[in-house]
Amino acid sequence: EAGGRWRGHAAQAAVVVSGAVGGFSGVAGLVPDVSFTTLTIMREIARIAREEGEDLSTEDGRRACLEVFALRSFAGPRDGEESEIGFFSARTVLRGRPVVMLVSEVAAHYGLGLSRKFALQMMPVAGALCGASLNAAFLSHYRALARAHFTIRRLERAHGPAVRETAESLRGHGVSMASL
Repeated sequence: EAGGRWRGHAAQAAVVVSGAVGGFSGVAGLVPDVSFTTLTIMREIARIAREEGEDLSTEDGRRACLEVFALRSFAGPRDGEESEIGFFSARTVLRGRPVVMLVSEVAAHYGLGLSRKFALQMMPVAGALCGASLNAAFLSHYRALARAHFTIRRLERAHGPAVRETAESLRGHGVSMASL
């Protein structure tokens, strides 16, 4: 238990540092950061799967790990429609110009006149902050999805398909697993 907690904190710190370094380096840091963070998220999903009794030596167990990336957890604006801001698209969108525009808008809101030069100099810092916080948020998001996914699979192995049917029914009625 303590080893798992330590690994969880180490993974969190690693993706935060990767996001900060990647964000600071701009577009050049995008591929290494996203690659490292994706690998770390996948390792965390596999760790959770093993904790919940999955056999990752089987094709079904490995496929279940990949299924976590396909799960959606954010309710959309219309009639329970689901949507998700993807990890890769969020990281790409927050690189470069949008960050400068965000810094400029915030500064303008508080009455500060940011020069173009200052805004450009702030871009690496803002990129580092955005990268670090996005990586932390996505790791947390996928950990929660993996925990729910593999808990349901463990219960289904123990009690049969009625567990999945019940979970899907609750989800269809807008009940989250966290509220149970």
